[in-house]
Amino acid sequence: MRHRSLAIAAAIAVLPLTAVSLGVATAQAATPHAAPRVALPNTVNPAVAHSEKKGDVPAEQQISVAVSLKLRDSAGLDRFLAAVATPGTPEYGTYLTPEQFSARYAPTQQAVDQVKAYLTAQGLTVGDVSANRQVVNAHGTTAQVSQAFGTHESSYLDPQQQRTFFANDGAASIPAELASVVQGLSGLDNHAVRKGRIAAPHSVTPNAATATPKGMAPAQYRGAYNLDKTGADGTGTTVALWEFDGYKSSDLTTYDSQYGLTGPAVTTVPVDGANYDSSPGQGEGEVELDSEIVRGAAPK
Repeated sequence: MRHRSLAIAAAIAVLPLTAVSLGVATAQAATPHAAPRVALPNTVNPAVAHSEKKGDVPAEQQISVAVSLKLRDSAGLDRFLAAVATPGTPEYGTYLTPEQFSARYAPTQQAVDQVKAYLTAQGLTVGDVSANRQVVNAHGTTAQVSQAFGTHESSYLDPQQQRTFFANDGAASIPAELASVVQGLSGLDNHAVRKGRIAAPHSVTPNAATATPKGMAPAQYRGAYNLDKTGADGTGTTVALWEFDGYKSSDLTTYDSQYGLTGPAVTTVPVDGANYDSSPGQGEGEVELDSEIVRGAAPK
């Protein structure tokens, strides 16, 4: 009888553990396995490696992203590019119009719809799509963007530039079923990296209107590149300069006055509400040089 009582007690003691084990197994079975994801290359800003993390980006902060799609028939495009530049081929010198390029090589509408459906399902608001279907723009909160692309957004301090920025800590990723159509992703950080370039003529400072100009004058660089032989002054043409800093309008006005240049005034088209004109940073000189050279080469 004692042995029977011990057996019953042992069985009762095991029951809770068995019930707990069954509960865990049931819970795991009810949780769907995470869908396989594919990492997107070049989606971590190099500045993250040498910057100091300061904290998390607020979950409700808005972030705008641009998803770039893969071209259709990239191999065919490579063959065409080789042929169009090779004398003696039927395609030599026969360039494509934007419409022809889109019809032959741009991503399909089906690919665009697939990406848009995924972004929408993640809670993001899909914006415009480029005319050639290569870029799908969207925006949403930090939490929504992080969920869509498997990232974590943090605020950083760049000690080299002494500026704060936000960025994703690791590479972005997408579901495997999108890997065949998505090429890349931008917008996960706001740390602009300026590349070096060949030095351009010096900009004119605001108080130098009556001083002797230094550097190359417009007539000199128009002559150096034979632009003065085109007979064109830019009338009716708009030039867009994509810049990562601001400028001082007074500097540009002084430059125009110094060299007798006339034409429409420069205007700023802010991106995502940013407006650097009120307080230009270290890139101010580069931005002003770009604008001055365009004005000097095409005054109208």
